[in-house]
Parts: sequence; C-alpha cells; structure tokens
Amino acid sequence: MSEMPVTPSDSPAPSNNRNTIIAVVAVIVLCCCCIIGSGLGYYIWNNY
Repeated sequence: MSEMPVTPSDSPAPSNNRNTIIAVVAVIVLCCCCIIGSGLGYYIWNNY
C-alpha cells in the first residue's frame, strides 16, 4: 500500500471517504468469495 499525500482542498474528509470505499469493496469481495467458494464446494462435492 503506497501512501499518497492528501491535500485538504481535494476532499474535506478523505479518511471517512476512504473508509466507506474500503467497506463497500470489502463487502463485494466477501460476497464474491462466498459465491465462488460455495460453487466450488458444490462442484467438488458432486464430483468426488
């Protein structure tokens, strides 16, 4: 993770914004992992 210099003029609350984006991305990744994991488990369970 590279730290980028944040200027106050760019966004009033960069940390708040970043936390929200990270939370949304984390939820999406979690859902994708759950779907892929259950799909793989179902596939392996049926084939072996």
